[in-house]
Amino acid sequence: MDILKLEKLATALHSCSAVDFNKQFLNHTSIHDLIEIIEWNKDQRASFRAAWALEHILLQEHYLCLQHTDDIIQIFIHASNWSVLRSMSKLIIAITKSSSSKIEQQNNTLGYMLDKGFDLLNNRLCPIALRCNLYDIIFLISQNDRWLLKELKNQILFDLEKQATPALISRGNKLLKKLNNFF
Repeated sequence: MDILKLEKLATALHSCSAVDFNKQFLNHTSIHDLIEIIEWNKDQRASFRAAWALEHILLQEHYLCLQHTDDIIQIFIHASNWSVLRSMSKLIIAITKSSSSKIEQQNNTLGYMLDKGFDLLNNRLCPIALRCNLYDIIFLISQNDRWLLKELKNQILFDLEKQATPALISRGNKLLKKLNNFF
């Protein structure tokens, strides 16, 4: 996509609301355009808005979400914008919970996702909503690895000790109950 089209789409995204992000929105732009805006780092707000639009569209149209699994994972692995990461984390949770989806282990994708997840959890600036989503992602993709589950459990306990917000307490305790089944 050329820069002029990127800027035009970015401007349009600034004025959209969540109700605008439906199948008809795709008549004017494509999922690939949204992905390109997210990856276009000139305008962080436009990246966030494109990620937000992508999240709303793909959660409404789950089959599209599954078709774009690789794109979502790559954005998650490479993004640094907290808001983009939050939207991508919600999509990854939807993908990993889907019975018809298996995240491919080719090119160490799961390893990259786990590295990114634990790196973000170790960053004290990581927003609470993203932190809660990361707990779920790591739990969902680590169920065959007791060592990683133990690391997740320790991270949750540490977070609950250091910054016990209502959201962390709720999600943390819910996952601790599930984690206790593994130990």
